Formats: sequence, C-alpha cells, structure tokens
Amino acid sequence: MEKELCDERRETIMDCIKENKKIIAANSIRIGEVELEQSRTQVEIRNLIDQVKSLVTIIKWLIAAILTGFGGFFINYIQGI
Repeated sequence: MEKELCDERRETIMDCIKENKKIIAANSIRIGEVELEQSRTQVEIRNLIDQVKSLVTIIKWLIAAILTGFGGFFINYIQGI
C-alpha cells in the first residue's frame, strides 16, 4: 500500500516536472524573442538620435543664416538712411 502511494506521488511529481520543463522551454523561446526585439529597438533608437542630431545642426545653421541675412539687411537699411 505504501509502495503504491509512493509510486502514485512519484508519477504526480514526474508529471509536474515534465510540465515545468515545457513551460521553461516556452519561456526561454519568448525571452530570446524579446531580447532580439529589444536589440532591434535599440538600433532604431540610435539611428533616430543620429537623425535628430543632424536636424538640430541644420536648424542651427538655418537660424544663423536667417539672422545674418536680417543683420545685413538692417545694416544696409541704416547705411541707406
């Protein structure tokens, strides 16, 4: 009787272990996919940061050109008076 009870408990434990192994394998696959997606996202963010830096530089040059133009116009206007 005790042997049967031990065998039954052993079977239950072995079933739980098998189920846990399946769950662990599935989670390992999910973690791998998440890490891959995270690395892709980091690369995209780095590219976006580089593009924003380039745009900021262009905007600074544009503002400098506009201010220089207004300054030249103002000086030309004053000289014409």
